Amino acid sequence: LYRSGDLTRYRTDGLVEYVGRVDHQVKVRGFRIELGEIEARLLEQDPVLEVAVIAQPGPSGQQLVGYIVPVDADVASSNECQAQLRESIKARLRENLPDYMVPTYLLFLEALPLTPNGKLDRKSLPKVDAQLMQQTYVAPQNPLEQQIAAIWADVLKLEQVGVTDNFFELGG
Repeated sequence: LYRSGDLTRYRTDGLVEYVGRVDHQVKVRGFRIELGEIEARLLEQDPVLEVAVIAQPGPSGQQLVGYIVPVDADVASSNECQAQLRESIKARLRENLPDYMVPTYLLFLEALPLTPNGKLDRKSLPKVDAQLMQQTYVAPQNPLEQQIAAIWADVLKLEQVGVTDNFFELGG
C-alpha cells in the first residue's frame, strides 16, 4: 500500500484490510526480521548446500525455523550427526547475528520442496515438533527441578520436560 511491504485490500465498506506481507519480513518477539538475511548467513557455512527459513507459530508466538539441505547427504539420516552439525551451525550464526535472529529449530532435509515451476514451496515445508528437539530424557531429581519441569511442560505444551532440555530450543 505505502511501499511498506504490507499487502492490503479495500473492503466493500471502504476500509483498508491488512492481508499480510509481500516480502519475507516477519516479526518475532517484537523484532522485525528479514528472513533472507538469515538464509544468506546459513549459506555462507561450508556444510550447507541449500536453505530456507520461515516463521512458524509456536506456543509462545512466532518461531524461526531453518530448513537445511546439507552438502553431505548422510547427515540427514543420522541423528547424532544432525545434533553436532546443528550446534556448530547455531554457534556460527550467533557470531554474526543477534540472538533473536538465530532459528529456534534447524531441520535437515534431503531436498527442499519445489513447486511445478521450480520455486521453493514454503507451504510444503514440514512442521516442527518441539518434542523432536528434546534431549535424552533425564528426570527431575528434586522438588525444585520437578516444579520447574512442570511449569515448562505446561507453558510449552509438552508431555514431559527433562533436566537437560533447553527451554529456548523447545520453543520458549
